[in-house]
Amino acid sequence: MLNLLVKCWKYRLQVVCHLCDHVSNVPELNENQVAVCRVCGGHVVEGAKHDDEKVIAFATTASILLLCSLLFELISFSRQGLVQSMGLMDVSLVMVKHQYEPLGALMAATITMLPASLLLFAFFLHTPLRRLLPTSLQIFMTKAIFFCKDWSMPEIFLVAVLVSLVKITSLADIGMGLSFWAYIGFVVFFLLTMLNIHRRNLWDSISHHSKYPQYPTRGRAIDSDVGGCHTCDLITKESECPRCHSAVHTRNPQSVQKTLAWLATAFMLYIPANIAPILITVFLNSPEPSTIIGGVAVLIEHGSYPIAIVIFVASVMLPLAKIAAFALFCWVVTKQKNICRLSFTQIYMIAEFLGKWSMIDVYVVAVLAALVQLSGMMEIVPGVGAVYFSLMVIASMIAAHSFDPKLLWDLEQKHADKE
Repeated sequence: MLNLLVKCWKYRLQVVCHLCDHVSNVPELNENQVAVCRVCGGHVVEGAKHDDEKVIAFATTASILLLCSLLFELISFSRQGLVQSMGLMDVSLVMVKHQYEPLGALMAATITMLPASLLLFAFFLHTPLRRLLPTSLQIFMTKAIFFCKDWSMPEIFLVAVLVSLVKITSLADIGMGLSFWAYIGFVVFFLLTMLNIHRRNLWDSISHHSKYPQYPTRGRAIDSDVGGCHTCDLITKESECPRCHSAVHTRNPQSVQKTLAWLATAFMLYIPANIAPILITVFLNSPEPSTIIGGVAVLIEHGSYPIAIVIFVASVMLPLAKIAAFALFCWVVTKQKNICRLSFTQIYMIAEFLGKWSMIDVYVVAVLAALVQLSGMMEIVPGVGAVYFSLMVIASMIAAHSFDPKLLWDLEQKHADKE
């Protein structure tokens, strides 16, 4: 025990890998270094950065550009002398207009409100002003940044705008307003802000990890009866993290049951999402409903093969593949099958990262519905399929967050015990 204590003392930080539960003893890292788990290869912690000035500059620039994108015209659409223009918020208002209020609120939240909140929180937490804030408020802001980051989708909306322009370029003349260019700049600086936020620095600025008891451990955390807080990465034996006050579990309670429930919900929504019309084109008062597959077929007919492939993969193949992958994870964990844990963990990381990109088709529908509104001649109306599809994406994202990948690595110990 004494040798173990001396060995751990030489390291500055102990971190539990959230993928495989292996405890890594991490020495002092340089700014550009990244510690990876030697078992599963997942990123454990980055070297300490002193990028407060960068975060402040990027967050301020992104906020100004977002404000500009809200004030001016985003895109204009003209056909045979009729002109229609749209602003950034029109993609939400058009959903409200057609009585899809929850979907309109989701649009507003994911492309403007959540990113704006994250920029505001990042700005305050990286300036000396944070010292004036109560510790509880600093904890709330830091939690919000890392939780809401997965639900902020401005980059996906931007790609959807570009896809929409490709779809309607052959129908009419398209003009890009000042908001279009401002929003591109906002997305760039928003992503730069998120990339320069250092997780460990933020939590240590609130309360340094060295202030809390250190637990000498080796191997996996569960073998030493400790857990790594999923919110702030602190290792503790308590059921509540003493730093961020989040619940600490060695394993996500009822992970498989929760995941299967959300997967079943996502699959049931996947069927009407692909059968029901996702948009309706009204040309000279003659409605023509279109499903996702129908939209892909139209793109192929017009020779837009790259866009058709993007829509087909993101909206048809990716959701189904994600549901199948997590169903497989639950099956091997429940049946305790001997598997290649490293490969399954890599699939898990890819599926979790790509999940929200399925929203691209819903954003395309919103942009087209807001832009193509030539009364009496041509109009695009969102269909009920867009609602089903949005709910399906949300359910599949929650399923991914519900699954605990450490369960895949528990199989190794179970098979070793049997032998």
